[in-house]
Amino acid sequence: TTTKDRKIPILKAFVKVPLVSITSSNSSQESFTLCTSPLHNKAKYLVQWIEFHRLVGFSKFVIYNTTDTDDYLSTIINIYTQKYPGLVDVVQWNFSTLGLVDVLPTRYFQTEALHDCLIRYGDQSEWLGMLDLDEYIVPLPPYETIVDYVHANFGR
Repeated sequence: TTTKDRKIPILKAFVKVPLVSITSSNSSQESFTLCTSPLHNKAKYLVQWIEFHRLVGFSKFVIYNTTDTDDYLSTIINIYTQKYPGLVDVVQWNFSTLGLVDVLPTRYFQTEALHDCLIRYGDQSEWLGMLDLDEYIVPLPPYETIVDYVHANFGR
């Protein structure tokens, strides 16, 4: 295992983050996991977002849910759970029940969700990303999938 430091811009600041080369003997490790930013009344976009990212190579989705408690979200999750076990996990992300208030109310503790995603899924996935439901990763030619791009550019 080798460790290097790389400066990564986070919230308009630079933080030294150690880069660690990880080789896992866990054959069930997910290759590409994608976490949502906290959902806030956006469940209607979820199926399109998941299906697009499945097509480009993501194999696990983690949904951070803040307020969507309607039957629509439950129906979506139940369908994915039955048809594709293990594809989608839901993390209930409601800090208001704890009496906490985000300094930027429209963020819904997004930075903390990113950290939670890294802690929960970092050792289960070779590659991990976090996107809003209105953001899409689109591989450009000559790459058809994110897997093709990563293997060609990062050797894994």
